Amino acid sequence: MAFRLFRRGKPERSEQSEATPAHLLVPFSNTPEDREVLQFACEFANAFQAKLTILCLVEVPRSISLQACPAAKLEEGEQIAQIAREIAQQMGCRRVEALVKPAYHCGYTIAETVQSLEADMVLMAVRYRRRLGLQTLDDTIETVLRRVPCYVWLYGLPEQEK
Repeated sequence: MAFRLFRRGKPERSEQSEATPAHLLVPFSNTPEDREVLQFACEFANAFQAKLTILCLVEVPRSISLQACPAAKLEEGEQIAQIAREIAQQMGCRRVEALVKPAYHCGYTIAETVQSLEADMVLMAVRYRRRLGLQTLDDTIETVLRRVPCYVWLYGLPEQEK
């Protein structure tokens, strides 16, 4: 298990004193890594009395309008959100909200949600891909790291543990 904390730009002196997060965002897709991240985020939220927002994204092809997302896909997202709510309840997390949103690209939707909710930190599982024999970060992770104006906490398992 490994955690990495990233932030775009250097924090100013006034920001360093305000290091306690008040609002956490966790993208959740019900993978084993996502469940571990959510459990950690619940503990983190309880420790700092922070609000926790769980974001369940439903990927939609670009040929379909986001408003016209198929009901079956939204229902699948609601089922995943219910699993996330149950995990948060088991962990004793008090201030939890679960959102289901359709998305063309998860990274951009996560960034938009962070800005609209004014989240202080994003906690998410790292996903890798192989390009030309090199292991690189997934497009979603790269987009989030480039676009969100807050801290990003990445969780990843070493290759041999997967």
